[in-house]
Amino acid sequence: MATLINEINILLGWQFTVSAAFFALTSFSLGLLAQERKDDLALWLMGAETEDAWSNRFVSLFDALFGGSHLSLKCFFRSGIVSICAVSVVWFSMVSAGQVRVSYSGTSFVAILIAGILVNMIADYFSLLETRWLLGKMPRNWLLQVVTLIVDFAVTATIILIVIWLAQSSGILVQDTYNPLAVGLAFSVYSAPFYSTFLTSIWTWFFILSTWVLRVATSLRFATWFDVERRSTVLLSLVLSMFVFLGTHAASFATEKDDVTGLSRLDLFVCNTAKGDICDRMSALTSNTETLSELLIYACEGGVTEQCVASGLAEYDGKPRKAYRKFEAACRGGHAQSCTVQAYFLTTGSVVEENPRLARNLNQRACNLGYDQGCVTLVKVDVVDYLLEQRERVDITPIAAPCERGNSSACTLAGALFQSGFGVEKATTLALNFFDKGCRYGDAIGCAGVGNYIESFIKLGFGSGHMPSFYDAISFYQRACDGNFFSACKLTGQLMQEHTFSDYSFEDIRELYVRACMKGDAEGCTLAGQLMVLNGFDGGEHEEVSIAKLFADGCSGGHLGGCVELGKRYNLGLGVDRDPERALSIFVDACNKGDVEACFPASALSIAQGAMTDGSQANPIHGSSCGDYAFPGCEGLNSGRRLLLPLNQDAPEILNER
Repeated sequence: MATLINEINILLGWQFTVSAAFFALTSFSLGLLAQERKDDLALWLMGAETEDAWSNRFVSLFDALFGGSHLSLKCFFRSGIVSICAVSVVWFSMVSAGQVRVSYSGTSFVAILIAGILVNMIADYFSLLETRWLLGKMPRNWLLQVVTLIVDFAVTATIILIVIWLAQSSGILVQDTYNPLAVGLAFSVYSAPFYSTFLTSIWTWFFILSTWVLRVATSLRFATWFDVERRSTVLLSLVLSMFVFLGTHAASFATEKDDVTGLSRLDLFVCNTAKGDICDRMSALTSNTETLSELLIYACEGGVTEQCVASGLAEYDGKPRKAYRKFEAACRGGHAQSCTVQAYFLTTGSVVEENPRLARNLNQRACNLGYDQGCVTLVKVDVVDYLLEQRERVDITPIAAPCERGNSSACTLAGALFQSGFGVEKATTLALNFFDKGCRYGDAIGCAGVGNYIESFIKLGFGSGHMPSFYDAISFYQRACDGNFFSACKLTGQLMQEHTFSDYSFEDIRELYVRACMKGDAEGCTLAGQLMVLNGFDGGEHEEVSIAKLFADGCSGGHLGGCVELGKRYNLGLGVDRDPERALSIFVDACNKGDVEACFPASALSIAQGAMTDGSQANPIHGSSCGDYAFPGCEGLNSGRRLLLPLNQDAPEILNER
């Protein structure tokens, strides 16, 4: 017999098991009815009109199975027996259908079984009481009956979810997810108890359908064929189980796994609709790369961003377009840092088409979400728009709160704006205060800003009494240099060199210039070379080559002073092979770019070489290298130092942390 049942189950699937369980439940319950009730049921199925509605007949069936007194141990005991049977059938069916997705995480099966039975018995009992009460109050209007049955379904779901939550909150039973969707899609140890709780509700629906189908069949004169009068209970049980069989097959269509994705139609529909945590859970079920990518994007859009962002970071270099989609989804899901990454893509135009307006909006979103870098970048964008005459004022409100929270870049940017007056009214005191805050919070440019102001005040004659000294300015520049703002290394060296402090040697100053040079400060290269010349080197070949290389680095980096010095070297053959023609070319280029000092040797050499180069055609511009920072016109602040306005849009921090 057992072998036969197994073969039938293999042939017909888990749907047969569920249908057989409903057949047994209905047959057993109908068998408990009094003969009078059975006869009444047979007459009603044959089309007789009676005062009793279908609900009263189902209530009789209900009471026959569970007992008439529902607030009794007898009722609770019977309900418990049915619950255990129901959860067993559901669990068996889920296993047979391949729908068990529970991660036991070391929890014993016995513990899970006990937790499921306890939760199921409690929830089923309360659900039974609720369903019985609603059936007893069932209105005669069919539309209201449908509404009542829907309410019953919703209340049943609420009961089981509350019981699951209470069971886990107590800390006594197995801990698992509270997410109703995760429970409903078999990601929880409580999924089987969840579904089995709907037994009475589903039984009610199929009972209604079966009785009305039999009434229609008898009205079409099939009553004699089916022998409804004598076999009403068997026929009702059989028809009900047939509808259950069809219903479970319909459910299997929705839950059948796709061979490629490993997911069902229901999975994908729920993920696409609900997004968030449920999609994140589903991502562990598929080995298909494209499906995994889509699931992570849906999870991101729903606010579960960890895996999605991690995947985007991993794909950033090799698959930037896919990475962009991940960060775009994460931004929609509320991950502020991803908004700045998406904005960075749109600013650079390396992967997607440049869209400055959208990039600004994304930085605004990141700022609104409380991410300081988004606020800082937002203001930088507005400053650039101001410089391009696309904006009349710059609102620095977005960086006020980040500065107060200790964001050093925000403080320094505020200081630079008040120093330059770009988009805001110039305010020396405010600028110095913000630079000082930025420095104290660890921003190297902020320290350079403080040093710059100290130097300016002293040179303007305000350096007496309690005011700081040049040593203080050097100290702040040095802090900026040590904080990897390498232009400050050059500023430190310049101040030391100009004031010939006995505390600082030639080597100290040269090291600072070279340090700035090695990190891309072209003027630092030129200054290092000039210092070596001024120091009176003996003209040894090695030193001359080193000096020429420093000038070449300065020139190639965009510092015209380095080009002038390099031209002299080629003209005289110092550290390089003598090449007057190349010297002339360098002088002419520097002159045309605005270095007046290059125009005289350009004219002299052109005459000497018989060429006609008109130095007056030079178009003077500011030739010093501004590096990664926007120094307004590269002009000085009284002291001859540059204004410090950091407008470079660095790569978002999250990309640097990869």
